[in-house]
Amino acid sequence: MIDVPTATKAAIEIQWQICQKLIREKVVDTAKIHLVAGADAAYTTNEVIAGITVMSVPQLKVECMSIAAEKVQFPYIPGLLAFREGPAVISAYEKLEQVPDVILFNGHGYAHPRRCGLASHLGILLDIPSIGVADKLMVGVSGTIGADRGSMAPVDDGNERIAMSVRTKENARPIYISIGHKVDLDQAVDLVIATTTRHRIPEPLWLTDQYVRKESKKGIIFMN
Repeated sequence: MIDVPTATKAAIEIQWQICQKLIREKVVDTAKIHLVAGADAAYTTNEVIAGITVMSVPQLKVECMSIAAEKVQFPYIPGLLAFREGPAVISAYEKLEQVPDVILFNGHGYAHPRRCGLASHLGILLDIPSIGVADKLMVGVSGTIGADRGSMAPVDDGNERIAMSVRTKENARPIYISIGHKVDLDQAVDLVIATTTRHRIPEPLWLTDQYVRKESKKGIIFMN
């Protein structure tokens, strides 16, 4: 479970504590990773609808999907998304029929002002390798990136490398990949590229995004 405080200051303190448990090295060889999941969330008026899609690699076949809804317990505050979406994501994870080897999150991991974005926070709580895949940077500066698919450039915050900017489709906007937990940056980039084929974002994330958007439009009433 995830502790959801009522005050921003308390949430930041919890985040600092969680961050102390972050592992920035890979613990599973990439060749042994066979199931990659994508986690994302959408909203109704007062609920968070979270979904997870688990796919095999390299086949990218859907193995299982899950969905869960939780009442919104925390306001939208940049940098504290785990407290808003975390309860629903964890509920969805607990419903999975197969446990993935790694989870991709629609959000940042280490590329975060306190180095503990959504992907890191939830990766630590779930004790599973995790990766952040984001549309925009919260912190740091990206190097110049080419227009071709596969082009990439480091994202640095001062003297520290915190992410990689990667062009997954020719002339499309890049995505920003950062470690979440129990992976290194090279492995994170390799896994994201390996699971990104038809769309700009990895297939597990794209499918989950479509899944939760569709379900949120139904106006789900507190599923859990």
